[in-house]
Amino acid sequence: MADDPEISSDVLSEIMGKDPEAPKASQPVPRTPSKEPEPDEPDDQPYGGPDEPVPEGEDDVEAAAEPEDNIDDYLVEVTVDGKPVEVSLKELKKTFSGNKFVEQNITKAVETRKHVEAQAYSLYQSNQQAMAKLQQIDAVLSTVTEPQIDWVKLKATDPQGYILKKEEVRDAQDRQYAVQMEIQRVQEEQAQLQADAQSRYLSDQADALAAKLPEMRDPRKAPELMGKFTDAAAYYGYTKQELGQVMDHRALLVLNDAAKYRALVKKQRDSANTPVEKKLMLRPSAAKPAVQATRRLDKNALARAQRTGRAEDVAATLLVRAK
Repeated sequence: MADDPEISSDVLSEIMGKDPEAPKASQPVPRTPSKEPEPDEPDDQPYGGPDEPVPEGEDDVEAAAEPEDNIDDYLVEVTVDGKPVEVSLKELKKTFSGNKFVEQNITKAVETRKHVEAQAYSLYQSNQQAMAKLQQIDAVLSTVTEPQIDWVKLKATDPQGYILKKEEVRDAQDRQYAVQMEIQRVQEEQAQLQADAQSRYLSDQADALAAKLPEMRDPRKAPELMGKFTDAAAYYGYTKQELGQVMDHRALLVLNDAAKYRALVKKQRDSANTPVEKKLMLRPSAAKPAVQATRRLDKNALARAQRTGRAEDVAATLLVRAK
């Protein structure tokens, strides 16, 4: 054994600890890979220190991490009533959404109204046709309920026929009563349909008038404006009752123009009848026209006396000197 090569104690212990089927010492023994050590917690300064330069691209990462400006806060210039106003994009979107909602509701309301009006018109036409048929039936039943029969003679000559005829008339009267009640119901329904249609028409005409004359929406100005309509209508011979029956807004617009014209004519007439006080305008150089004229005449008299030497001219100069 002295000639055997020296075997380390570690290898020997490894061989002795294996079972018989374990690989021989000459063969390489696979070893279990060791676990990698857990990385230490990063320091506050991962790049060594404050003097160590930051790697390229780090600035871009930090810049990308910063929150961007909210686009809803951007101001957009819009024109409101002819004046530029700055409004945030958020308000614009909110207003636009609200307007869209209002437009959709208006569209739905218009469609609903058109549908109701179409149904009302169809019902009105159907009622008119039903009314015509019911009136025809009523006319036919009237000939049965009011026969030209001598009931006394019929009863005396044909008692059984008298009874049958009376039953026939009574049955016709019952049917006629039912027909007349249906006619009354249809007439009431027609009257309600007409009232509803007239109410919608008046509402439309009121809106159209207010669109042309916004004063009609003001509860303080509307009575005054209606008073002007009444005065203008009375001037042209219309009564209050006739004016109350006017439903077309165009007629009221004509009355409004007539009232304005009447007011303009009255103003011009009053202005023409008012006396205008005339003021005398004097020029500054002509403040004393009478004095200047007298001096000019006196100067002319002296010059004439010196030139002619006549007694009357000299006497005139004496009057000048006496002044």
